[in-house]
Amino acid sequence: MQDDDLRRLGIQELDTRAMIQISLYLLTSYSIPNVTICTIPRTPPGITCANVGEYKEAKEAFQMITSDKYRNEFTYLSWLARCYIMNGEPQYAWETYVSLI
Repeated sequence: MQDDDLRRLGIQELDTRAMIQISLYLLTSYSIPNVTICTIPRTPPGITCANVGEYKEAKEAFQMITSDKYRNEFTYLSWLARCYIMNGEPQYAWETYVSLI
């Protein structure tokens, strides 16, 4: 997505809420194969991949995030916990959930 596309969606800057809005927009506007949608530039790869059921790739994308600002957000932690659950790693999901409290 380009800056004009972001403004058309009412997004001023890319934050977690904007990333979710973009991924939902892409999922409802285009019928693109999963592999392609997970690699669209300027989209949140973790959330986008999880939305289309690619939980292993989503978990890897979430784990590559190094910014403490994002790693401490509720949205990041809840999506990461969901990826752990869907990948058969409930113990890590529980540890992530406990860090939310």
